[in-house]
Amino acid sequence: MHRIATIPGGWNPNEEGVVYIDQKPGDIVFLSAGETELSSFSRAYHELKDQAESLPSVRLANVSLLKQELTIDTYVEEVLAKSKVIVMRLLGGNSYFRYLIEQVREACLENNIKLYLLPGHDSPDVELISDSTVSLEQVDGLWKYFVEGGVGNMQSALGCLMKNHFDNDTYSQAPVSIEQQLLYVPDQGSVSQDEVEISNSQDLPVVLCIAYRTHYLADNLNPISAMSQALKDRGLFPLIVFVHSLREVEYIDDLYRLTTNNGQRPIASIINTTSFCMGSLEGGSSEHLIYSRYNVPVIQAIFSSSTEDLWRNGLSGLTPIDVAVNVVLPEVDGCIITRAVSFKKDSGKDELTDSALTHYDAHLPACEFVADFSQRWVHLQETPNVEKKIALILPNYPNKDSRLANGVGLDTPQSAVNVIKKLQQEGYLLGENIPQESDALIELITQNVTNEKDTILYRDHQVSVAVPEFKKYLESFPCQLLQKIKEQWGEVDEDQYVVGDKLILPGVLLGNVYLSIQPNRGYHIDIKNTYHSPDLPPPYSYLAYYFWIEKVFKADAMIHLGKHGNLEWLPGNSLALDEETCFPAAIF
Repeated sequence: MHRIATIPGGWNPNEEGVVYIDQKPGDIVFLSAGETELSSFSRAYHELKDQAESLPSVRLANVSLLKQELTIDTYVEEVLAKSKVIVMRLLGGNSYFRYLIEQVREACLENNIKLYLLPGHDSPDVELISDSTVSLEQVDGLWKYFVEGGVGNMQSALGCLMKNHFDNDTYSQAPVSIEQQLLYVPDQGSVSQDEVEISNSQDLPVVLCIAYRTHYLADNLNPISAMSQALKDRGLFPLIVFVHSLREVEYIDDLYRLTTNNGQRPIASIINTTSFCMGSLEGGSSEHLIYSRYNVPVIQAIFSSSTEDLWRNGLSGLTPIDVAVNVVLPEVDGCIITRAVSFKKDSGKDELTDSALTHYDAHLPACEFVADFSQRWVHLQETPNVEKKIALILPNYPNKDSRLANGVGLDTPQSAVNVIKKLQQEGYLLGENIPQESDALIELITQNVTNEKDTILYRDHQVSVAVPEFKKYLESFPCQLLQKIKEQWGEVDEDQYVVGDKLILPGVLLGNVYLSIQPNRGYHIDIKNTYHSPDLPPPYSYLAYYFWIEKVFKADAMIHLGKHGNLEWLPGNSLALDEETCFPAAIF
């Protein structure tokens, strides 16, 4: 996670300004925040229209566009007030959509328009549905179609509306129950347990990908397919499970049995694409959390609610709603946050419904990153402790030896000693020169070069990077980021940590554990005032440090211990980073 950009007032007019919905009036207007639901409703109407021409006209719009009062007033006046039936499926209830509900309801009462207010989830909301202008029986009957979801039920929902208000009961059918959870394998579709075993005949490590059932029902599978292919390319077996929700306790046992084939199928890691959290924000027992049953890493892959352009051009990377439901809340469940694997993309204007629809489009670089990340976790599980390589990195701010391994409210040196001892107990290879107390650890680090000015002139070093090898690495470094480094720091040979044909790095090797301090943000500058600068590109020695850890030492895991470091303060987005434009992602 990167540092968060802030905007005075908390509102960005470039992201949440007034929107004009260019749409002609229609007989039935359906508003929802769910793109998959809007897509299913549109497909249902198209299929019915192919069967019969004389149907009421339908209009669709995403309720998320109706944030500003001017947008709401204009849309109510130009479209909603001229309709015959309005269906609004709202997640958040009256309090969240108060102005919208008030204006729509007033227009409906003045113009004798039938208004259905439906909860956006599968739990009743008496306060919300009571503001409908039709009977509670009619609201409940229509709501059940949306709870089940899918194109077929959307056709029946349209049939229900036509029966109630257009004297046409041709298409009215009872809601069809659809499985709450189902297994899916790309290129095969919904599969049984036996079909899963046949598909994974090579017994590859299974990566469980969790996604909302609505994506399957709306055939919105592009991001899932792209991520699955990336996993397959890395020798992993992607097993998709589509779920209605992860919060209902009564479904957890069924989900675990389904995904593990009654405990016979080991799961190597989990990629979660659902939003919100399962646990309580107040803490408490985790026994009802599905993740605790698997005891494997859970990687959060983000299905962003914004467009790729907004992501690329914004400073924060994700919108406030994405930060809340796809980052903050999943972290409550212990998910490891990664990147946005999909963005919403304009599908163009649908002439039949005069509606602008969007779909989820895979962001391939992030899909590849998440697959790599998952593969590394699988590798970490499969590697014996004696072979694992660990980088243990301590803070050093300000860059003085007197401030080595500092931390607020934490004895970082002693904590590092405890970590090292624990690693040794667990069978990691640490050699013989193991510090037994914090003073010995600091003495060990300061025997070599540190960030203290001029220590490069008189102290020894144990770790270095050959300058020719490092220059070769820079050939693959993102061009625009490398240009920023050159503009700030000149050429590689000008770096203050270059001695002869080597870039000297701080730290000491304890067997397969690299004990070190985080490198300088720069030199010949005001270190204190630039340590947290979001604009200062790092020097070459900073790149060389993480290059050595990842490509030369080939660490299996990295621990930043103590006070926060400076990697997250490098230039780039706050969240959902991009390797081409964000230094933290490009470096590590």
